[in-house]
Amino acid sequence: MATWDLEPPALDGLAPLAAAGVPLFLVVGTADQVVPPAENAERLRSAYLAAGGEVTIWRKPGLDHHPHGLDPVAPLLRALLRAAGQRSAESEPSLHATPSAEYRGQSAGWGGGTWRTAFASLQALEVAARDEPPMDVVFLGDSITQGLTGHSNRRAVASGDRAFDRFQGERRAISLGLSGDRTEHLLYRIAAGSLDGFRPRVIVLQIGVNNIHAASHTGNETFQGIVAVVKALRARFPSAEIVIAGPFPAGADPEGQVRRSIDEVHARLASAALTALGDQVHYLDLSGSFVDEEGQPRATLGRDSLHITEEGRHAWMAAMEPVLSDVLR
Repeated sequence: MATWDLEPPALDGLAPLAAAGVPLFLVVGTADQVVPPAENAERLRSAYLAAGGEVTIWRKPGLDHHPHGLDPVAPLLRALLRAAGQRSAESEPSLHATPSAEYRGQSAGWGGGTWRTAFASLQALEVAARDEPPMDVVFLGDSITQGLTGHSNRRAVASGDRAFDRFQGERRAISLGLSGDRTEHLLYRIAAGSLDGFRPRVIVLQIGVNNIHAASHTGNETFQGIVAVVKALRARFPSAEIVIAGPFPAGADPEGQVRRSIDEVHARLASAALTALGDQVHYLDLSGSFVDEEGQPRATLGRDSLHITEEGRHAWMAAMEPVLSDVLR
């Protein structure tokens, strides 16, 4: 049968499942001609959400009814393990502090070496900062944050011509992004004390796109990882203001799984769940700086639809300025 009757009588069967906290997992080929998504999976998703249930959906752009299943299958496996109560580092990778295995030293912008080498250089900066005044602003994240300054000259310079310098040059500001980092890698860095010497007044957090793009983490997994990072930062720096400014849009297709997962992260960040983190946590959705109203990439998004251009870095810094000026008064 190609369609399901999801009129009100069918909701009577969904409501008890939703009330019992049973999660719903859907794997959907967007071009399925046998079981059209609009008449089936999407309607079921809407009905289950309306009943108060939790739904995770993986859409396979352009795929028909076959092949079945999810490739790679790991995200679905993790979700099933969690639903079955098997919570571990394997089932919740975004939440467990783990060093990165990134080894592409040249293409990662480190001039060679591995993530461990790059991490050691940031630890050396932290040791040196212990004898200096506290940092006004510390930017944390992945290659997009690293791209604000590059790996070698991470501090804002008043006379510099980078977007980071033009907006942050009059402040004590530093960019501590590491290429390829995900939430679990940033949790490792925080736990290792590699930020302690900077004693930041404000932390700008841009993280999560690699969880989705590189590790196929779901939007919810990525959101939970971001929340874990924020909690770790609050425990380490209780007086610091934290500004969540990411992840930025990725993927050229507005309907693609990567973009939809990032949209889910933002929907969850904007929800009431974030308020539990406290008044010192601020959330900015800067998606409009990188994609237009139809979700198409702007010139601020790079050709790979993942990184941002110098124009994008300028847009990011400009969007941050009202918040930073306010919290640094």
